[in-house]
Amino acid sequence: MAIVGLSQFKYTTDWSFETSAERDYSFVGTVAIGKLVLQNSKNDEIRLNYRCVSLGVSKGLPVGYSESQFSDDSHGVGPVYSNKYFDDLCFPCRGWIIAAGGTMGVFQADNSPNGEVANIVYFGFWPFAGLRCYGVYRGTTPGGGVSGGPASFSIDDD
Repeated sequence: MAIVGLSQFKYTTDWSFETSAERDYSFVGTVAIGKLVLQNSKNDEIRLNYRCVSLGVSKGLPVGYSESQFSDDSHGVGPVYSNKYFDDLCFPCRGWIIAAGGTMGVFQADNSPNGEVANIVYFGFWPFAGLRCYGVYRGTTPGGGVSGGPASFSIDDD
């Protein structure tokens, strides 16, 4: 598994990142709970729940909370890359999330985002697919850093 990038995957798929929403709770490490929305050219959607526990290096307070919403600005960088078939039949699965981001940590009066993050998401404990995405969020404490850890992904039944 390449630590950064998606060069180990052989194929591009018809799927791409559409949007996401997440809540992070930090106390030295971070627990992230969120949803990813993937879409293909036929406008089919895969809505995934995920949970990730990560560790990393950062500057800032050791305690914090952050969140993003589906309506916040977020984008994928390229399609979902894969080594085999990729569709909703691939889930549930384990995987990895690597993130780098930062925030000023001051909530705005209009509740607008105050931080930015870039992610690499790997599906599969031995990754069979991956994607890159970035977006904005709201953070309670100032800081920035890089982290990564194991994640679990499942189809969102809501």
